Amino acid sequence: MEDVEKFISKQQNIDMLGLEEMVNDILERQPPETLEYILKASISDQFCAELLDHLCLTGKNRELEKKGKALIERMKRSNLFIIDLDDRNNWYRYHHMFLDLLRNKVKETYSLQELQKIHEKTADWLIRKEYPEDAIKHYIKAKRFGKAILIFNLLRPILINHYRWQKLNQLYEFFSEEIQNQDSILKITKAWILMYQFKIFEFFEFLDSIEPWNFISSTEEIEKEDLLGELNTLYAYRTYFVVMDYKLCLKQSRFALNKLTPDNLYTRGLAWIFVGGALHITKDANSALEVISNGMEKEKSSLVQSQLYLISNYIYWIDGNLSALLKGSELHYQMGVKAASNEAIVNGRFFKGIAHYMSNDLENAKAQLESAYSDRWFTLGVHHINLVYALVLTYFETGEEEKAQELANDLSDYASATGNGSLILFTQSLQAELSFRLNDYPKAKDLIDLVESTPVYPLSNFAAPHLVYVKVLIYLGEESNMNKAAQILDALEAILQKTQNKRFLPEVYGYKAMIYAERGQDEKMFEYLNKAIELLHHGKFIRVFIDPGPKMFDLLKRYTDRNGGFPYQDEILSVFESKVNSGSKVKVDLTFREMDILKLIHAKLTNQEIGDQLFISEKTVKRHAGSIFKKLNCKNRREAAAWADEYGIVF
Repeated sequence: MEDVEKFISKQQNIDMLGLEEMVNDILERQPPETLEYILKASISDQFCAELLDHLCLTGKNRELEKKGKALIERMKRSNLFIIDLDDRNNWYRYHHMFLDLLRNKVKETYSLQELQKIHEKTADWLIRKEYPEDAIKHYIKAKRFGKAILIFNLLRPILINHYRWQKLNQLYEFFSEEIQNQDSILKITKAWILMYQFKIFEFFEFLDSIEPWNFISSTEEIEKEDLLGELNTLYAYRTYFVVMDYKLCLKQSRFALNKLTPDNLYTRGLAWIFVGGALHITKDANSALEVISNGMEKEKSSLVQSQLYLISNYIYWIDGNLSALLKGSELHYQMGVKAASNEAIVNGRFFKGIAHYMSNDLENAKAQLESAYSDRWFTLGVHHINLVYALVLTYFETGEEEKAQELANDLSDYASATGNGSLILFTQSLQAELSFRLNDYPKAKDLIDLVESTPVYPLSNFAAPHLVYVKVLIYLGEESNMNKAAQILDALEAILQKTQNKRFLPEVYGYKAMIYAERGQDEKMFEYLNKAIELLHHGKFIRVFIDPGPKMFDLLKRYTDRNGGFPYQDEILSVFESKVNSGSKVKVDLTFREMDILKLIHAKLTNQEIGDQLFISEKTVKRHAGSIFKKLNCKNRREAAAWADEYGIVF
């Protein structure tokens, strides 16, 4: 290999025409049988002596005539651009420059029909030697699409069961677009890939293009049942989030479990997820968890059990049961360790991380989420995105703003590069959340305007783009923004009540209280704030009252003055008070006079009015204001007032 690389490096300044002439000269000097070996070796990306003998030898004396190994050794000694691929000298490839020229020569030497036969012969050998992935590619080149799809369908559940989504996508992409659009098995595969890639909008829409009667009439009975099970599992996914008919979702997912073969493990696990999710809504959390517990006894596969732990944790999350979520996530993680399931380990740590975040145990949240993030590729796109979302907010709240922004930017760049509409929505929401926490409300609104045209949907994960949008609208003020926010909250309240979602209902009630406060409707404000606080009894989700920002602090203080307190009051209020105490010291170094002036700027006093109140000249006020703007990196009084809101200077 070293000699080959030295030779190639010397050829960098030789034009391709000169190199082609040199290669043709080498080939013309080879005996016919040697030339056949050299050319047929270029059919595959990699080759071995046994494969070459299979392609080049025929007749009864094939075993006696084997010469592939000797030929390869001769090619190596002659430096014919051959490169070892393993230590035992079993597999080889050509250098890509030589390979391209050889393949051109192959097209000149063999007819299209002859080439197809060589590819089919190659694929047959690869199947016998248990290299099905490479065989698919050669069957496609041989135009034997039926064989390629047959092998592909045998591999599909294996790849899905082992989370090899990228390999599944790679094999799927071997087929032409025409074949992809014609074959139902390939269509179902594309639906799975869209789901994994978190292309949720495209996934839901694409399901309509799959026509189940096509494979019902053209496949074996067992295969047909399995495919129907897969399709109904995917239908249940859409029904849960889009149609929101939970009796239908339960029917589809149970039908899927009855049809799926025991070996279709991942799909069985996903079907169980929607059984549990639908039961939680149509009955209650305890009924759903009882059925999931029975499922764990029936399903012996650790892969399916991992999905059962997953839906249990989702139920705890949606039910707002933080203590159960912490226990369930630990069980999920331990099960992953025992079964060597990376996905279970990642998801267990993710749920534990967001449980710690919601209870404001930020250091433990960071430890769990960072650990999960290091293995994020083992989980589905939806979990990957929510994991990043949670980790970014945790970094921000622990004072690592640069880390938070860098991670958010990486996700945004990836979303833009892929053109993934679902991912773009979530990354814009994340960037808007960061801008909100930095008091730049106009920028936050510009970033998240995409939400306005996105229908509301059941909230079941960490990120909630519609609630970020609502929060930004409220802080921007103006009645038109309040009206938009109120409409979104009304729609969300209806969905969350229907789905018995105690995790997000307190947030909706809290934001409604903020709108009523802005409109001066105090009784309605106290009514909805009380609804939010009542749900807090169910679990220590205290960041529900912290993340809405300083306006919520004001409401909670008013609530305390009127009602005498609420659960976790000291922990929640202490977070806001720490920002009051640390805002000027940590973020900037304002003088006492500048602090006084900033408070009055926030109160919307003019420079003259500030001077009169502090007994200083208007010119001195302007000088201090300029210093404040520079220290806070603000352009004007409005931005300085927003900063004061965030860090509690006005309290």
